[in-house]
Amino acid sequence: MSTETEDPINPLWELRNKLFEMKPTQLELSSSPEFPRVWGLLMEIGYEEGPVSLLVILDQTTSLYLPTGGGVIGAGTHQTVWAASKAFLETGEAVFDAFTITSDRELPGQGELKFHLLTYEGALMAGGNEEEIGNGNGPLSALFWAGQAVISQIRLVSPSNQLD
Repeated sequence: MSTETEDPINPLWELRNKLFEMKPTQLELSSSPEFPRVWGLLMEIGYEEGPVSLLVILDQTTSLYLPTGGGVIGAGTHQTVWAASKAFLETGEAVFDAFTITSDRELPGQGELKFHLLTYEGALMAGGNEEEIGNGNGPLSALFWAGQAVISQIRLVSPSNQLD
């Protein structure tokens, strides 16, 4: 599935393209002892209707985008969401070695799971079958469940109509 042919109404498509070109210095982010390599993380899960995308950036950006064009932007301002988001980023930092450099920017197909790790050296990617990763014991499984914890916290603080 190509990002160039996606529905332009969904703001995610333009954001995704900008995200992969963005430099952390544009957000005034720099390497720290806690996050020496990672400044952001994008988790995308492919469904029949399209991908569900979770974006977390160290500037407390936490947003969930749905294939319908709906979602929640700015959820990281909630303390509970940010705590889960920070844990997601920490897990990304911990499983850094599971990622590879790639130019693959395709959206995941149905049943696929992709993680894009935004690092100070560039974007990295890892992924595979959602069910296998969700049921597995490998590093991507831990990252998947950390991402699911963020989504759960977003649902707890968001009006239900934002998640339609």
